[in-house]
Order: sequence, then structure tokens, then C-alpha cells
Amino acid sequence: MKIQLRQLRHLFAADRFCVGDKIFYLSTLAQQGHPVVPGWVVSHENCRQFIEATSRLEPFLADLSTSSLHLNIDDAQQLQNVAGRIQQAMQATPLVWDAQPLVETLADKALILRPSISLGKRPLRSSVSQLSGLLPAQTCWATPENLSAGLKALWAELFTAKSLFYWQRSQIQIQDIHLAVLIQPLLPAKISGYLHLINGQAQIWAVWGLGMALTHGEAIPSRYQIEQGQLQDWQAGRQTLRHDIRQPSDATASCTVSHWPETEASVELSEDCLDRLMYVAQRAETVLGPALELEWLIAENQSDLYLTQGQPQTRRPQLKAFVRPSNQTTRPRSALLTGLAAAPGQASGRAWILRSRELPDLSGQIVIATQLLPDCIAALQQAVGIVTEQGGLTSHGAILARELGIPAVVGVAQATQQLATGEQVWIDGDRGLVSKTALSTAIAIPPTPAQPQSWAKRLQTQLMVNLSQPESLTPLQQLKLPIDGIGLLRSELLMLPLLEQQHPHYWLQNQRHDELTACLASRLSLFAQALWPRPVRYRSLDLRSHEFQHLKGSPPVEGNPMLGLRGAFSYQLWPQLFEVELRAIQQVYRSGLSNVQLMLPFVRTVEEFRFCRQRCEQIRLWQQESFQLWIMAEVPSVIFLLPDYVAAGVSGIAIGTNDLSQLLLGVDRDRAEFGEIYTESHPAVLAAIAQILQTAQQLKLPCSICGQGPRRYPEMVDYLVELGITAISVEVEALEMTYQAIAAAEKRSADRA
Repeated sequence: MKIQLRQLRHLFAADRFCVGDKIFYLSTLAQQGHPVVPGWVVSHENCRQFIEATSRLEPFLADLSTSSLHLNIDDAQQLQNVAGRIQQAMQATPLVWDAQPLVETLADKALILRPSISLGKRPLRSSVSQLSGLLPAQTCWATPENLSAGLKALWAELFTAKSLFYWQRSQIQIQDIHLAVLIQPLLPAKISGYLHLINGQAQIWAVWGLGMALTHGEAIPSRYQIEQGQLQDWQAGRQTLRHDIRQPSDATASCTVSHWPETEASVELSEDCLDRLMYVAQRAETVLGPALELEWLIAENQSDLYLTQGQPQTRRPQLKAFVRPSNQTTRPRSALLTGLAAAPGQASGRAWILRSRELPDLSGQIVIATQLLPDCIAALQQAVGIVTEQGGLTSHGAILARELGIPAVVGVAQATQQLATGEQVWIDGDRGLVSKTALSTAIAIPPTPAQPQSWAKRLQTQLMVNLSQPESLTPLQQLKLPIDGIGLLRSELLMLPLLEQQHPHYWLQNQRHDELTACLASRLSLFAQALWPRPVRYRSLDLRSHEFQHLKGSPPVEGNPMLGLRGAFSYQLWPQLFEVELRAIQQVYRSGLSNVQLMLPFVRTVEEFRFCRQRCEQIRLWQQESFQLWIMAEVPSVIFLLPDYVAAGVSGIAIGTNDLSQLLLGVDRDRAEFGEIYTESHPAVLAAIAQILQTAQQLKLPCSICGQGPRRYPEMVDYLVELGITAISVEVEALEMTYQAIAAAEKRSADRA
């Protein structure tokens, strides 16, 4: 068998899908002069050839690799037996190759073999960063026998019980997995760690010795927070186990050894060391973008710094561009409570525990509540921060906080019990931290105003924005980005400030149809005029009963509001309210602003769409030349009914990942417990999005996406652009990052072409 070795520095853009993102980004960093440990890449084809050779000895593996055999992954005994059988076969399969030239280059050195996975162009790209973490790296001495054994051990990790369970549960076929291997010297390390950089703000974690103590969870690392080039926070770590390279006296022994640290002191990085790390990270932005992750080590001589891994940030990035600065924000040295980072920024103020719907003037205060429903919007605009016990990252409260620029932390257990009205509270919406501020020990951080940038290049993929409040138009205009319109104008949040704490049904019961129509038309005109002639897609009302229960005259709360009388179906029950919205759009058209388009929410059936179209025809909106009637792709039935919707007259489709994800995965998006587990990057959700996009392209139907997916998972943008999405619509604070992600994705696509 001929092993194809290529130097890490000699890869090209076209190799990305063959070697995986882990190797590709590290190669790009090395080619641009970053301090990357040299390495050699073993092609995924060699892994495939070895599996085929093993299959000749073990036909059972051949059946598994071609997906003709499906395991019962819920039968633990069967799974272990299958995994053990394959492992034995792979160990028995000889791997003969001439490793001597490489071994001579790396004589007497310890090696680390790192896995790098690619799934090619399958709709699972956003989960690839998690897949490489599923397979542990292997270490060995630089001898032909050890190197061959290390490669076989790493390839065999594809077939452990844990891996087999994951592949089948995620609907990933073995033949679709491209496993490349990066062989690097394992350098002796004084200190190792991670660095996450987001728009110039960095978090650094550090441990003594090799980074295995971090990877295995065997140490609490020292943590550093750096903002605007200044150290803002430091927390000491605790380490009871340290990993180092063993002396090369016995080539049969493991090349690493774990032992008690020589000192109980936690890692304290010098100012010079922090400066060097920040310099390296900021240079890496040119390759990885403004949100990145690095793994690094400082050699035993403490003079050399190396990067061992680097990739764009795979977790949800946090930006501060539109956070409302106060005169001074304070940061405590330790957090009292933790939750989900829902809206970026930090804030300090007096707490107000929300126990009733009677809200005082909340100016300068931080609202602490069990949950926040949209009907609180009027009072919330004066608050400086929000903390809730319930709610996820895609709940309406979190969405509203981000648009208003109010720092927010959601899913904070027992917040209303552990905090009291009047207490001084500090929150960090970037990291999900809440604390009673001890002003005497806090570190003052002066506010940093956002610096608007100018972006001249227009994109092939349309970049649009999600809005609901007119106040958001000002920061939008300051951005100078080439925005193609409003991809989602949320009617519920748009209308709430107009309602005088009365439910829309109550307005109609009191014969205030015309007044409500005029108010809505006036507010809608603000957006139409600001974006003219670009489209403004107004999503009509989707009134879930539990979210508006405290408005006067609201209907009773349903037992299951998520699946109740909501969306387009409700228009058949209460056509007068839908008619108010249609007449408001008609008034905007009559004023000369014909760029408003209508988007129907939560459409379950084609019959619902036909009913809405008939109403548009009756009000003579359908006859307007520029009028378009879109639907949201939120209910999974749209995947199968899209041709029927087109035949019925749909102008376009907008994928709403928030509702689509929770319906596909059977979870409640407002429950914090699900917040980091069931996400828009789940393979099932990505597969559904791919099917919708492919069908839309066949039907020549415009297709956009306007949920939280692209914001939370920037790597998802690359996948959407590759599939040919028409438009990506995100919140204001995510526009710059999304613009950069689209531009980079389009460039990569052009390079591949």
C-alpha cells in the first residue's frame, strides 16, 4: 500500500474537502507565515484503501461500509460485539509502507497523529468541527512500526462502539466520511492552551505541560479575558495532573507521561506572553475571520510559541456593535449565576424582580424575570439588562433584547430567588454570567463606541436584515453595508407598542378596525421609506396565546400554544384581523411605497395559503404589480408540498430555522435545557434545509433564510451559499459578520470553480 504524504505547507484550496477543515486552515496559516508546527498529511484515500483491505478479511465490514447493513444501535451488546469484531480485523490487517524517509526526518521524536474529517458537500458541514473531536488523536514514537500502528489505531476509531452509534444516529454513511491524518512532531510544552478571539476580544485558557489535561478535562485552566488589548479579568486555575513527553529511552513505551505538577501554582502568563498570543491571533484573523479558535503551546525554552490548531469560531459568536453603552460598566471578579448568553454586551444596574405585569419606570435597571413575553416590550426598552429563568436563544425575549441592544442572559436557574429588587447586579451577555456587583472589587471598563465601517463590495447572495423596531433603523443606516432589504419584519413585536396593552381582538371587539389599520400603516411606512426601493417582507401576525395573555381582552391560553390556533390557520378563524393587516399594506402602497411584500407565518397546508391569497385578491393587493406573497417554511410539511405551493401562486419561501428546528427535533425552543443541545446545525435540520433549497431551485423559486441558524453558526453560511440560497437575513448586530462570511464563502466557491 502506498501512503500518499504531502507537506502541510503545500496544500491548495481545492484540497479542502479532501483533508478537512482542521488540516486546511492549519495549512493556510502555515503558508502565510504563522508559527505552525510542521506536519505531513496522509490522504483520506489511504484510509479508504485500508478499510477496503480489511473488508477482504472481514466481509462484515464491507456490508457496513456500503450501508447495506444497519445496526440496532439501541442494542448495546450487539454494538460492542460489532465494534470489537471490526477492531480485531483492522489490527490484523497489515499496513506495509515505506515510512523510513519520514522517520529519518523525525528521528527520536514523539509524534502526534491528528484526525481531520470532511463530509464533502453533504448537508452536514456545520457539524464537522464536532466530528473530529469524536476521534482522539494518537501519539507514538517516530519508528516505522509505531507510526503504522498509530495510523491503524486512528483509522480504527471510525468503528468504535461510540463512533458507530454516532454515525448511525446522525445518518452519516461510512463511505461519506473522508478521514485525513496530520502527522506532526509532539513538541515539549511548558504551557499549552486555547484562545478564542471575537472582534478583538479574547479569552485565553492555559495549563501546565501538554494540552491533554485540557482535552481530557483533567484541569481547571487559568483563564484570561482581554478586551481592546487590555487584560480585564483573570481567574486562577487548578491542576492536579500534568502531561509531558517521556524521555525516548524505550520506543515500546507510551511517548507521553502524566504526573503531579511540580508546582501547585496556577499558570500565570506574563504580559509579554499575552501580547504575543494576541499578536498571533490578530494576524490569524486574515485567514480565519473575526471569530476564531486557536490551540497553542509555549515550548520548554519559553521563547517559542506554536499554533497546533486553528479554525473559525464554531460556537455562536457575540458582537457588541449595537450595545447601548452606559457611562461606566463594571465587571466583578467572580460570577454568581450562569445561563445562556442571549444578547451581547455588559451592563450594571439595580435589579427589578418582575413579579407582576405592572411595570414601573425601568430606566437604568436590570429586569429579572421568570420569563419575558413580547407584551413587555414597551417597558423593556428603558432597561439596561435582562435576566430570565426560562427561555432559549431563539425565544422572542432573546430576539427582542438583541434587536434593542440590551444585554441579556436567559436560562438562569432561580434568578428571581437569588437576586432581590434594589440589589446592584452586573450581567455579561457575551458569556452568560450574572453577579451581584461588589463595586469595591470590580474592574471599571470604559465603554467603547462601535466604529462603523464601509463595505463597498456587493454580494451575489443577498444580505438582508431582521427587524421589528423603528429604533433599529438608525444603527442599520450607520453600517453602510450593502443591505438588500428587510428579510423579516416581525409583526407581533412591531405592533405591540401601538396596542395600549390591549389585545388586537379587543380592538376589533370595540370597533377600532380603522384606527388599528392606520396605526399599523404608519409604523410600516417607516420601514418601507427607510429601505426604499428595496423589499420589506412583512410577516403577518402569528399570535401564540401564551405570549399575549396579559393584554386586555386576550383569548384563553391554550394547552399547547405551539401547535394551537396560530399562524395562517388562525386567519380563517379571525379573518377581520388579517384584513386589518392587508388594508394597512394597501394604505402604504397608496402612499407611493410599493416595496412591502407579505409573508405568511406557520403555514401548514396549501389550503391555508389559498385562503390568504383569495383575501389578498378581494382587497386588490394581489393585482398590484410589485406585490409578492411569500410563505415561511416552518412546518415540515412544506418540504413535501413545495410544488403545490408554487402552483397555488407562492412568490417565494423563507426558511424559519427557529420553528422548523423545534418541530423536526420535537423540542421546545423556549426551554433553556435544550438551548445548546438541539440546534439549527443538527444533521436533520440541515438535511431538511438542503431539500427545501434543492426543490426551490428546481421550481425557480426565490428562497431565503431568516432564523437564528446563520447567526449562531457562521459556518452554516458557507453551506447555504454552496447550496445556492437566494438571501440570508439576520439581525442587525450580526450583519457585519454575516457579510464577511458570505464574501468568504463566495470567494471559496469561485476558487473551486
